[in-house]
Amino acid sequence: MRRRDFTLSAIAMAGCQTVTPINTPIAGTMVRNDGGIYAPTRVTDVSRTDLAGTVIYDEIIPFSLGSFTPANPATGQPHNGGTVTGGFQSRVTRSTNRGTLIFSYRFRDLVFQPGATGNPQKGSSASFIELVTLSGFDAGFFPMEAFNIDPSQSLGAEVWGAIGTAHTNGSLEFNSYYTEPEGTTFFELLTKATKYKTGKYLHVSHTAQDLAGNNVLSATGLDRIAVPTI
Repeated sequence: MRRRDFTLSAIAMAGCQTVTPINTPIAGTMVRNDGGIYAPTRVTDVSRTDLAGTVIYDEIIPFSLGSFTPANPATGQPHNGGTVTGGFQSRVTRSTNRGTLIFSYRFRDLVFQPGATGNPQKGSSASFIELVTLSGFDAGFFPMEAFNIDPSQSLGAEVWGAIGTAHTNGSLEFNSYYTEPEGTTFFELLTKATKYKTGKYLHVSHTAQDLAGNNVLSATGLDRIAVPTI
């Protein structure tokens, strides 16, 4: 399967009369494993990046989190808890321009219970994906270029959040608030790797509310997640 290739276009530079071709691809935010916070580069035109290439791995891993008891009108008992089900997509692409690997991740096909008013699938402050951690990134692969793909360039309704902490142990932590049934757009890491491995490298947490209005956290690790390897 080949990922879409893009043709570079020319733009008029602000304040100039001439049109200058774009020759230099837009770089991603350089992420280091130093405990810092990083906002990935927002991509509104994939053709101006090095993210086009050939897909060599693409898996959708199903998951289910939480527990939910519907309301009982006969007894007046309100609903208790909440769930989210859906898929997590892990994709690896070999960059045409660089020859190295791009690691892409997104949530998709999400169903939340209880759903928000007017949309039984949509999450809310009572049911949402809260914390996401990607791990398995060896120190030798840092720094990596991080991108968030705009909804105009990718499937998904929500843009993946900023990296809350790039830990020294090679894990990337995201404090998220995902509630859209269509899931997220792709979060992508352009790396110096030429090989990948798969394993249980994603940890995802879901928050719901119990009968007393307390937040209840449920979490799981997902397998078949691709990360760089030597």
